[in-house]
Amino acid sequence: MKFCGDCGAIMQDSDNACSKCGAMVNKNINTYYSPRNNNDDTNGMAIAGMVIGIVSVVLIVIPFMSVILAILGLIFSIMGIKDADNKGKGKKGMAIAGLVCSLVAIVFGVIVTSCYLCYSCAVCSAAGRYRTFY
Repeated sequence: MKFCGDCGAIMQDSDNACSKCGAMVNKNINTYYSPRNNNDDTNGMAIAGMVIGIVSVVLIVIPFMSVILAILGLIFSIMGIKDADNKGKGKKGMAIAGLVCSLVAIVFGVIVTSCYLCYSCAVCSAAGRYRTFY
């Protein structure tokens, strides 16, 4: 793509004259190409939220760790969704995936953590695994 030297209109590479102002194109002059659009459409918060959400699901068997990571993933995912909406950045799907993974990790992480904290919970006592001595 080239531009007219007189009026700045966009011209095809094969044009000999500008279609807007009619100026003739000198074949000895270099063709000027428009600069590439360096629009940064990455959404770092969405990517971080998704990665942290997945890691928190993987580490769900470790008490406390999965809950802490899931809360961080939830925060980053919400920020990524807001960035995608407000600034027009992409990767909203990644932010939603991170949000879902983080919510799943919070629910199951709280269950694992509460069972870890409860030495003789009702489920374990009913199954006869833990005996309380008086």
